Amino acid sequence: MSKISRQENDDKHKIEPVEIDLVARASEIDGTHGCEVIVDDVYLAWSGAYGELELRKYLGNAKSLVYSDIFTSFKENAFAGCENLSEVILPKTMTEIPKYMFNGASIETVVIPSTITRIGDCAFLDAKLKHIDIPDSVASLGTGTFLRCEYLRDVNLPQFITEIPDYSFMSIYGPKKIVLPSQVLRIGKQAFSECNNLEEVVLPDGLKEIAEEAFAECFFLTSINIPDSVTFIADGAFRACELSEDTKKRIQRINPEAF
Repeated sequence: MSKISRQENDDKHKIEPVEIDLVARASEIDGTHGCEVIVDDVYLAWSGAYGELELRKYLGNAKSLVYSDIFTSFKENAFAGCENLSEVILPKTMTEIPKYMFNGASIETVVIPSTITRIGDCAFLDAKLKHIDIPDSVASLGTGTFLRCEYLRDVNLPQFITEIPDYSFMSIYGPKKIVLPSQVLRIGKQAFSECNNLEEVVLPDGLKEIAEEAFAECFFLTSINIPDSVTFIADGAFRACELSEDTKKRIQRINPEAF
């Protein structure tokens, strides 16, 4: 599994999790036409006919949550703005983390099951994540998935993604080294711009495109390899980076305006 840096984590503060298992409660709510209801600080939508339970919004103040497999889906913004929440363990019934799910939350750790195949746009925008493991089942990330996660210092990327979308890791200040998965073909617009501690990037053979300002204003970036497969580097892709003269010349042969 590829990774964005691997630094030693601080000892995690141990928190007793709140088990969110509403099987019995959902059956009490059951109706063939379904309903919406708030149960135990959770805003739910229940369909009795299809046995589907969607978490629309968490309204409580727990620090750690463990969700059972009764849940079939989660709504956009389900945990947005949760100021006390630091850890969530997601159920194995999920297949997608929807967009803005943890927008602005104080979440530090999310355990993602291997049933997830996609993480939506801005799913962790402005969250306080410190570490996250993305399983290899995830085939795609949305735009701005980890945008402005300033505290994020350790990310395990899935092996089979083919693109780092626009703004994916913009303005994260932790990682010093980035190693991209072997199947990545494109790095999107401002995907890693303003990563102020970034010093080294390892790009895969087979990479074809580095989009506009992909690494702009990574002021301490001094080492990056440019594979022979790269045919397009957009304007400003490496603006304000302190790369070696040999690397600059190689990049400028592809696009003189890359800096």
